[in-house]
Amino acid sequence: MPPRTPPAPYRLKTNPAVPPMARAASIALGLMRAAGVTRWAEMGDVLPAAVELADEEYRLLVDHIEILSFLRLQSRLEDGTRAPTVTVAVCPECGEWVLISSGPAPNRCEMTRGCAGKPVKAVVATKEQPTRQAAA
Repeated sequence: MPPRTPPAPYRLKTNPAVPPMARAASIALGLMRAAGVTRWAEMGDVLPAAVELADEEYRLLVDHIEILSFLRLQSRLEDGTRAPTVTVAVCPECGEWVLISSGPAPNRCEMTRGCAGKPVKAVVATKEQPTRQAAA
């Protein structure tokens, strides 16, 4: 039987219109899912080989490293219950953020008095489908 070839690397799809911190959290959650871990600390020093990150995506992770340890993907606990996903909601107006779990982002900013912004929830980045290139 011929050796199995590893799957082709893929990119993570995120929303470029969200605040940078929300995008960093989205990328981190996508990497955690690709690695099969539930917490950033379980990632170790190596990113999943199957995922290709652009320089900008690496910079986002480095620039927002302080929030990554708070993120968690949904998991099943030993007693059979589920621990919810923990992510961030970031206000695009004032830049403040709050941890949230498996629910919607707040309808209005509650982190800064008088701020009229509507926080954006960071969701798990999805696998971007590769584009097929024509054979040469």
